[in-house]
Amino acid sequence: MLISKKIRSVCDDKKVPLNALANAINKTPGGLNKILNRNDLKVSTLIEIAKYLKVPISSFFAEENQIDAIEKVFDTLKILTKERMEK
Repeated sequence: MLISKKIRSVCDDKKVPLNALANAINKTPGGLNKILNRNDLKVSTLIEIAKYLKVPISSFFAEENQIDAIEKVFDTLKILTKERMEK
């Protein structure tokens, strides 16, 4: 499942409207929708979403196949490390 679908699913489960999530992470509802539709999330945005929804960031990567999940986490860590090095 795509990360964006997982975010929408968590919002549904927790009864959190996407508008409320958008406001909490300083995005417009349209901006958040655009990000989710493209499935193009920065790690920093994903961290903000996880904090607001009170879920571990890893929950967006959980897969039945654990190898895929581990690879996605490592890819995210690489991106996060690269972003921090660029600052």
